[in-house]
Amino acid sequence: MRTLISFFAALAAGAAQGPHIYPRVLLPSDAVGDGFWLSAPNIAVVRVDTVEWIGPEIEITAPQELVVRLVSVAADVENVIKGTLPAGRIQFYVFANTLSQNGYHTVLAWMEKGARYVVFLRNDGGALRTMADVASGSIRIWSGRHDVIPASQRDSARQDPGATIAFLALTPSAAAVRGFGANVQRTSDAVAQFAPPKEVAALLRNLLTHGDANVRTQACLTLSRNFSYRDPCLSVLLASTDGPTRQQAEMWSRMKSPTQALVKSLVEDPFALSISGRVVDFPGDLELFTFDSDPRVRRQACDTIRRLFPLAAPLNCAPMRGAN
Repeated sequence: MRTLISFFAALAAGAAQGPHIYPRVLLPSDAVGDGFWLSAPNIAVVRVDTVEWIGPEIEITAPQELVVRLVSVAADVENVIKGTLPAGRIQFYVFANTLSQNGYHTVLAWMEKGARYVVFLRNDGGALRTMADVASGSIRIWSGRHDVIPASQRDSARQDPGATIAFLALTPSAAAVRGFGANVQRTSDAVAQFAPPKEVAALLRNLLTHGDANVRTQACLTLSRNFSYRDPCLSVLLASTDGPTRQQAEMWSRMKSPTQALVKSLVEDPFALSISGRVVDFPGDLELFTFDSDPRVRRQACDTIRRLFPLAAPLNCAPMRGAN
């Protein structure tokens, strides 16, 4: 009862300092799925200008385990992925947790001034706010400003905004911020919930020819860590003169399944090789093995795809005889 009283008293006290909205708390351990975030009426890449606490503290769970406070964010819209946000400056709100001795020691859902994020916004009481609070689902963008989204991605955004999110996050522009390479793994993990494994892997492979050696290294290590097929880039890292890089490559190489085991799985139990476990992603999951370093795995992957999906046309597989 005391928690409810403090909750509504705080809302009444803070009404004059911000919009009259209620917390919609999600914690990092709460699994809501990509559909929740992608259902947001507005999805955009924004560059944050100002971030400030407003309103009073609101105790969600007593005693002081979770206390939130409204945060006002002013940002410039750079790319609209979904919705009708205007170009230029917008203001939106999110409830972030405050630090407490009994609860959280890190502020979640905080946004850094000058940084870019993909945000998922909805209208509430005449104000823009994040789809949820505390674990707000925003994605840090290290790839820089994208002045133009390719036409193919604009078309894709209408059908699959998640694929466009992954493209923007893992495709560095000429103005990519320092730290893009160091955050390839983190970015890949963040967008993996929104795009099929096949598309994330393709974006990472694109980075293998990047001019920055660290970007190439981190892209290869991420491919080796997150996917079961054995990308040929790993052999390059195994010969690296950089000790830590070579050690990581050796570790991931040891953890990979041998050729015989992969071929057997492709023949007898190909669905065991699925990454997401979703039927819709399964053909793409198998296609990843057409990029394996061993030609025997590549051939078997093509044979399995032809057997299960006769109409599929994987990039790395020769057309079937007699096919138009």
